[in-house]
Amino acid sequence: EDGRLLARFQGQEGTLTYRIEKGRYTVQISADFPLTLRLSAQGSPKVLLQGQTEPTPSGEGQLVYLAWQTKPKAGYALVAFAQRPFSGKLVGKEATLTLTPGETLKVYGGQNELVRFHVEGLLSLPGLFSPNIWGQLSLGLLWLMEVAFRYTGSWGLAILFLTLVVRLLLWPLMHQQFKSMAEIQRLQPLIQKINEKYKDDPNKRAEATMKLYQEHKVNPAAGCLPLFIQMPILFILWKVIANYEFGQGLLWIPDLALPDPFY
Repeated sequence: EDGRLLARFQGQEGTLTYRIEKGRYTVQISADFPLTLRLSAQGSPKVLLQGQTEPTPSGEGQLVYLAWQTKPKAGYALVAFAQRPFSGKLVGKEATLTLTPGETLKVYGGQNELVRFHVEGLLSLPGLFSPNIWGQLSLGLLWLMEVAFRYTGSWGLAILFLTLVVRLLLWPLMHQQFKSMAEIQRLQPLIQKINEKYKDDPNKRAEATMKLYQEHKVNPAAGCLPLFIQMPILFILWKVIANYEFGQGLLWIPDLALPDPFY
């Protein structure tokens, strides 16, 4: 139904409905009768009560959300939440929830990971997941990619646009790296002569090489530093793309979330 997975179960008490949106791991549960659910999972439990700003390991009343996480920022998580606070209690690792007729509960089960939480709409839940500075950079790249998708309608083009923007931003560093490598390459004939002249004396060879660099105002480490600065950003770009659920293909690739079938 409209790209969603939909299942309805009819019983004596009424109808129980499960929905899963396309590209999501969150199950939406609703019923036209009072429904009691019991949830339990591995990991550290936490619950946020209405009116509180920080979650606690247990609690009872109107819940904003409850969750189990195997690790604070890795592993797996089970999260139950809704648009409005819902009735329930969490004691130990066991939770009991009560839904009124027509109320919808959302239950996410999957990776305890920033990109996945962003897609599922979980990052707005206080105290559930706090991204560090690299996480904030990931969210910036995600925002840029999603804006590109809204204008192009293609995730493939959005990825190409994001990659191009990142490359343009990193171009000054890349230019400095290429420039340094070219300068060192230009000195290679002189370095070869030094190596031949002092092949039996490594100390003099190193001293003569450094003197050569100083005379030509070349820093041999200048080509490495820009690379070290680029690597975390490129790694974050890869993580963002690898953990996003696109559900679209491009050219010969049937699904951007899968490896190239011909490579």
